Amino acid sequence: MIGILSSNDMEEEYAKILHSLFRKYKSSFDEDMIVFTTSNINLQKRLVSGTLISQGKLRNVQVPLPNIIFNFSLQREGAGIKVRKALEEMEGLKLINFINKFDQWMIMEIISSNDKVANYALPYFIYDKSKRNYRPEYDKKYLIMPSRGSSLGRLIYAEPDPDPDSDIVRGSQYFKKGHICDYIDASLCQRRWLFIEVPDLVLSNNHPLICRIYMQKNSDNKWDLLKNVFYPDSNVKEVEYLNLKYAEKAAKESIQEINNYLPSIGHCFIDIIFSHEGKGYFLHLGGLDRYFFKELLKGDIGKKFYKNMVSLSRYYRAT
Repeated sequence: MIGILSSNDMEEEYAKILHSLFRKYKSSFDEDMIVFTTSNINLQKRLVSGTLISQGKLRNVQVPLPNIIFNFSLQREGAGIKVRKALEEMEGLKLINFINKFDQWMIMEIISSNDKVANYALPYFIYDKSKRNYRPEYDKKYLIMPSRGSSLGRLIYAEPDPDPDSDIVRGSQYFKKGHICDYIDASLCQRRWLFIEVPDLVLSNNHPLICRIYMQKNSDNKWDLLKNVFYPDSNVKEVEYLNLKYAEKAAKESIQEINNYLPSIGHCFIDIIFSHEGKGYFLHLGGLDRYFFKELLKGDIGKKFYKNMVSLSRYYRAT
């Protein structure tokens, strides 16, 4: 049996989506699946209660804890994090994607320090709110974001006004020069923020155009591309001029190198931004998000995703 670890509010939805894929694409050799949350795991007895995915109707069952578990959850509470960490350390159990919310500072360090993929990273600086240890230069453009996570809603694009007499920094928001860090200090969000020094970027409505590339590891220990989605708008005319092959190459080579340091990753997305010269640069790494499951997991993508899950579970059992 294959386990699916869900966030507390997504068990029913994941079960319905995966049940549909299971019934469409299951072969006679495939195993049943069970979707569950951390609150329904008995670590001492190695039992779990959850929603069984089989050929019949969905039903609630209690079964032995599967030895292959795909983690699609985001654990925000201490109790859930504690259980998830216990699963990581449990002997005889493989948890695919220990986490789905990454420290982008750590990921940037991995990419920029590796000669194979360093050209996909831009210069970056860490600002610690408690130390106030960095100030951006007035004449440079930046993307600014919290170090942990991949929320596009918290991404700030800042560029100096071309008027030399202006004291305004414009972009996705407007600031007075020297006030961006004050704005961050007033935020209730995270302590550490990344300042990424960017070239002239492809923009849409004063926001960087971002290609979110969803990927999944297959049984050959290589990565398959599943789907590309553009933000803030997939219909903007700028998409026509992007070098998507370069972006996909950047994402694929980046995750292969990241996976050497974080071998538990089996599914993810990578966000790519684009310069006017056509180059793609790394922005974020994240686990599969709710949009992927709700909107994209259909047709050929759903089939590939399901088949990769099954084959990857067999691969890990055999190794």
